[in-house]
Amino acid sequence: MKRFPVFQRRTRHAFYIKIITKLIYKQTIPPTGEMSNLNEGLNRTSCSKLVCFESIEKFVVTQLKDAISIKGCLAWLSNPAILTALGQLKGGVKIVVTNDKFSKRVKKSYKDLKHVKMLGKKRGRWRAFMHHKFLILYGKNGKKWILNGSFNYSCHSQQNVENVVCLTNKNIIKAFESEFESVWAASKRIR
Repeated sequence: MKRFPVFQRRTRHAFYIKIITKLIYKQTIPPTGEMSNLNEGLNRTSCSKLVCFESIEKFVVTQLKDAISIKGCLAWLSNPAILTALGQLKGGVKIVVTNDKFSKRVKKSYKDLKHVKMLGKKRGRWRAFMHHKFLILYGKNGKKWILNGSFNYSCHSQQNVENVVCLTNKNIIKAFESEFESVWAASKRIR
């Protein structure tokens, strides 16, 4: 597989974000390359940006500080700053992670999070596993928003080219809440 230079990958990300933004907000999007303008002029309640490509860890931690509680499905969770921010949430945390060797190795880091479950069955090398990467955040006065994207909530994620999209559309939030409840019901507590 051919690897693209960072600037070409960012252009591809910008293209996909354009499509998503048009579907959700139905507004005019600036041309590719004017990424800073994507986050301007949006009327949202909690997200400071619509999309984040750089300093994602810092952005996610800031969003977690604005939340009271969260639900989410994360393929992997080992980022120390994010784990600390999750541990400080007063209203509760419900997370489902993938049942694999990596998650089992880092499960001690979940000690401050009471409600962490795993999903997935070991079936040799080729097995189905949960690969979601979304958080549903609940803030003050009934505010809700979602962080979703390619960003892996792991120690090594800062070295990757990743993205997080912030969504506040009520119908999209309901769909993610429904998906979370299905995954939560099928998952098992970590032992």
